[in-house]
Amino acid sequence: MNLMIIDDENIVRQGIKKILSRDNIGVAIAGEAGTYEEAVSLFKDLRPDIVLCDIRLPGGSGFDIIESVKGIVPWVQFIMISAYSDKNYLKKAFHLNVCDYLFKPTQPDDIKAAISKAITAVNEYQKQKKTEREYRSFIEDNLPLLQENLLWK
Repeated sequence: MNLMIIDDENIVRQGIKKILSRDNIGVAIAGEAGTYEEAVSLFKDLRPDIVLCDIRLPGGSGFDIIESVKGIVPWVQFIMISAYSDKNYLKKAFHLNVCDYLFKPTQPDDIKAAISKAITAVNEYQKQKKTEREYRSFIEDNLPLLQENLLWK
């Protein structure tokens, strides 16, 4: 599972990388960005499964990133992180279906728990899509038989 870190503070990005490197929680750091433009460009190249993203960034917001990349990786899970406890941010995060919302400063266990939750969500999405593909394939492979025996008798 690939994770992308987006935060305008290098020290925050390095701290998160340090936390994740010392505990094997099932993610690899795919890349990092410090601005809106850099994040959107990198996201399109990396196609991460999970994004840990600050809300306020130079050039745009973390929410703008979500809206810009929506649909590129349908299963991507965003974990928002912010030093601001603005109720409007929380509402926007809820509206955009973010996986989790953390407040700075945050504890390593909170980051790991949020990532674990995101891993579960990605796995569930992929499992559901696999089941749908198998079901669709079964129907396509057996359509004549199904039509003959079930639908048009």
